[in-house]
Amino acid sequence: MQPVGGMDKIVSGFEHASIPEGRQVKDLVQTNKPVQSIWVKGKTALVITENGEYFAADYVIATLAAPLLAKLDGNFLDVENKKTLSVVSMDAACKVAWQSKYRFWEQENRIYGGISWTKDIISQVWYPSFGFNSAIGVLVGAYNEASAAEEFQTFSRSKRLEVALNGAEKLHPGFQEKVFSKNGVSIAWAKMPYQAGGWANGTSFTQRDIFKKLIKIDIQDNPVLLAGDWFSYWPGWQEGALDSAHYVTDQIHQFVAYSK
Repeated sequence: MQPVGGMDKIVSGFEHASIPEGRQVKDLVQTNKPVQSIWVKGKTALVITENGEYFAADYVIATLAAPLLAKLDGNFLDVENKKTLSVVSMDAACKVAWQSKYRFWEQENRIYGGISWTKDIISQVWYPSFGFNSAIGVLVGAYNEASAAEEFQTFSRSKRLEVALNGAEKLHPGFQEKVFSKNGVSIAWAKMPYQAGGWANGTSFTQRDIFKKLIKIDIQDNPVLLAGDWFSYWPGWQEGALDSAHYVTDQIHQFVAYSK
């Protein structure tokens, strides 16, 4: 039902894909180099990092979250287009995860995978869809978004775990004794550097006028193109990110073909 080892194995698969000269895609990837600005000079795009490194390219595919992309320095977008990116609405989202001492949801409740929805601020509890009947497991003890996440993300890590324990206790009595309650993991996507939120708030549906303007940005004569789940009809899903990537690489292919 999912990639063995977790969803990030899809990214790992791309990284280890073979390219010419006996290399892999990961050999082309440079990390820990935050971008400060993008400049367009003629037909060339120039990317400058915060530590002053320069990278020139015929095309740049910018995948940073829209509101953060709007804050970058440079002339790759005009004032109106930057304004469009800046108002793309991003949803807050948070998660908490626990390792269990035993798979109580299976043994006591006959729950095998799936989700329990609650009226508590934790919103959801997710049960693993693998390792059925094994000794232990990891479950999502909170997964919220929008207003619930906006409140939840203001809590300290210790308070998030406390609130998540109390919420799960209502669903599974004795929950605190059934998980390693001091070792929970929490994440608030809006608090992550370069993230801005969990996903765009369905821009194509909730901000139709903005989405129409986004599309126009990408068909201008500009070596900098946009991609990402937020620039698709499936925000928050890898499908949206991949669909957007296919779209932009098809554009580049057409540009190059027509320029010959």
